[in-house]
Amino acid sequence: MNVCHQIFEYILNYNFILFFDIMELNWVSGSVTEAWGNRTWDITPHVKVQGKYSVHFQYTKGYHQLEIKSVQILCDDRKVSEDNHFGVTGCNDRNNTYFITIESELTTTILLSAMVRSDGGCDSNGIISIKLIEPSFPKNINCYKALASLALPQLLKNVTDVDINECIAGTILCKNDRSFPVICDSNGRSLVCACLAGKGKIVAFGHPCFLNDLNIINKNKNLIQNAIQWTSNNNNRIGFYNYQIEEIFQGTRMTDSENFSNFDTICFCDSDIPLNKIDDLRKYVFNGGGIVTTCIGWGWSQLHPNKSIKNDNPFNKFFPEFGLVNSRDCSWKPYKILSHDSNFHFLQTFSGFSSDRVAQGDYDPYLLKCYLSNTPNEFDYYSSLLNSRCYANASLDDKYCLSMISAKMENCEYLHAQNDIAKIYPGLPEKNNFISQKVVISPTNVTDQWHSTGLFAVAGEPFTIHFHSHKINYNFSDVVIRVGTTTCDISNHKEWSRAPNVSAEYPLRSSCDAFMHPYGGLIYIILKKPFQNPVKFTFSHVIEAICYSEDSQNSWNDEKNTKFAPMAEIIGKNVIFTVTREFALKIKDIKAFIEGWDKIVQLEDDLACTHRERPERICCDCQLCAGYMHSGYPIMVPISALVDIDEVARDGSWGFFHEIGHNHQSHDWTYESAGEVTVNIFSLYVSKQFAKKDIRTVWGMGDLDDKIANFVQNGKLFSDLKNDFVLHLGIYQRIALEFGFEVFTRFFMSFMENDSVHPTNDEEKIDQWAIRMSKINNCDMGKVFQTWSFPISSEALHFCSQFKKAPQSLTTGF
Repeated sequence: MNVCHQIFEYILNYNFILFFDIMELNWVSGSVTEAWGNRTWDITPHVKVQGKYSVHFQYTKGYHQLEIKSVQILCDDRKVSEDNHFGVTGCNDRNNTYFITIESELTTTILLSAMVRSDGGCDSNGIISIKLIEPSFPKNINCYKALASLALPQLLKNVTDVDINECIAGTILCKNDRSFPVICDSNGRSLVCACLAGKGKIVAFGHPCFLNDLNIINKNKNLIQNAIQWTSNNNNRIGFYNYQIEEIFQGTRMTDSENFSNFDTICFCDSDIPLNKIDDLRKYVFNGGGIVTTCIGWGWSQLHPNKSIKNDNPFNKFFPEFGLVNSRDCSWKPYKILSHDSNFHFLQTFSGFSSDRVAQGDYDPYLLKCYLSNTPNEFDYYSSLLNSRCYANASLDDKYCLSMISAKMENCEYLHAQNDIAKIYPGLPEKNNFISQKVVISPTNVTDQWHSTGLFAVAGEPFTIHFHSHKINYNFSDVVIRVGTTTCDISNHKEWSRAPNVSAEYPLRSSCDAFMHPYGGLIYIILKKPFQNPVKFTFSHVIEAICYSEDSQNSWNDEKNTKFAPMAEIIGKNVIFTVTREFALKIKDIKAFIEGWDKIVQLEDDLACTHRERPERICCDCQLCAGYMHSGYPIMVPISALVDIDEVARDGSWGFFHEIGHNHQSHDWTYESAGEVTVNIFSLYVSKQFAKKDIRTVWGMGDLDDKIANFVQNGKLFSDLKNDFVLHLGIYQRIALEFGFEVFTRFFMSFMENDSVHPTNDEEKIDQWAIRMSKINNCDMGKVFQTWSFPISSEALHFCSQFKKAPQSLTTGF
């Protein structure tokens, strides 16, 4: 078994969700004038990662819009990045998102500078949202080796071995070119790591015993003393937080109110990190302070089963930005002293990473699993970039590469994916005509509905969204942005026609937010709470998709000729079709298409006596996760199944009728084994009413008489009836032929009455079919169901016997 297969299952079960903090700045009335001028904002405290950022200007209120000419980044008053283009935000936003790159040392002062003016006055207010969209990747392998070669002699002076008795230690990962391992086990898992952080230094041990167990401290005193001296630059102001070992190392016991700057090095366990002082701790390290700390990931995971070590562990809330990560893995004795050319480092491990080398088995599956699974928060971008290298060479036959870059990576905002895989599904547009556009959602009490925007996110291209919440009582935290329509995860299939996961949902974290999706897709708005007023959004850096309804302002020809997204939506009152643009262009009569599918759904609504709160959704996909089609929201169908409405009217479409029927089924009257049977009452009905089919011959029903004969000959076992969907449907077809489909509507409606009895098990559900149909048809349906071998209770048979004898046609053949 090669590396691909060894870690394939692991990666498929791992979900990368990458979100970055959003900086929000503002401008207010009077701060801008009609004359062009530079405005600056200090963003130093918010920039923690080098890379590409989006800067989105969004007007919120006032009489005057804002015009922007250019945006720059200044590091120590030196221009390092700029985006020069004219943008406007106001009643009509245009080109109001800018992209800049920050690659300078993060210890400098970083300013955002914009050349702006207001239009016609100074009454303008708004928000500037800044978000990291593509982190830079440190490539300097020699840098960490050089640091290690200088630091290791000091850290390992007079250290010959490491002894932690029977303790099982954790593993610390090194993630950037300023961090390096110091002590590893025989498999290369780091017990002790160190790093530079600004002007400061950090040493981390993979078990709390190095600071709280006197026996182990004495056995490893030289190692701990070296760490203290290295981080303090051989100074003597050493603080110990919540430990009574300060005398061993000639230090001082710290108090909660102590100022960090009073010490050259402070020593604490990760669980003692004062979270309310993290900003002070960060400044302390950047200004030259030292830290000696401990952590243990596997133990923490056991004690906190409902939390994520990536996002919730105290160590990983602070140290990853300096290149150290607490993992959930263990390290094991014996430990070895390292030289500066150790391979257990991210940059060394994945230097020259390629899918070919993976396929050849050049990588230790443990290292791959370890680095892919333990990257916390914003530092997940290492995994993203690792996978993007894979992506460039991936083919649909290379399951490992696909699993790396797509399985559970659907929420990765930083993975550029404009390649052959993204082209397959949902596709890339013929033209990238990026626009900014406002979207208004009408009031509704329905939650979790996908509201179409008619906009498409291009694979690998960042887009921004502004939620205009200042005039309504609705919080951005109740808004979710969905990219992609398919709900099919095909990870478990042996063969893939596309990437396994191509849709994602992003909760808004601010009224202004930015996302990047690796595969792109149609954009939807999901509102988690009812709202009584129109809700407004502005999207930027998106393209238009065909999104046509009978109420559309554009003509069908305009839609087809001016919108180039690869997916399209056709919106009716009862159903919304998501199809490929290629199929949409082939529709002969768009009005007939909408009216026809609306009628099909309405027929099923009428039969089920359903009050529709939201339209059905039907989405096409090139490969489904289950079945030829499957029901749900949306109903999923293969692209090959898409047909124009004239063909449906002429030939019928049992599959579509069937899946829509599934969405009308009720647990009140669908017993075990009847899931694929009672649904076809709807299929029969629409086949008859819309396609004018004879329900005695449609979908194999012409074989019913022969099936009944065989059924009787074999003893009329209910188990045989349950296993033959055509035979099982026969009793309901006979009822429809004898009494008409309206009796089913009355039957379904009977469960909606206030005093209705709701069955709690299969026996009661079957009894209710007999009892209620007897009432509706005024004949003994208990005997009919019993003749068909249904297990009717004696009580139900007794109740039904008070009615007249049922027509012979219901039991013909028995």
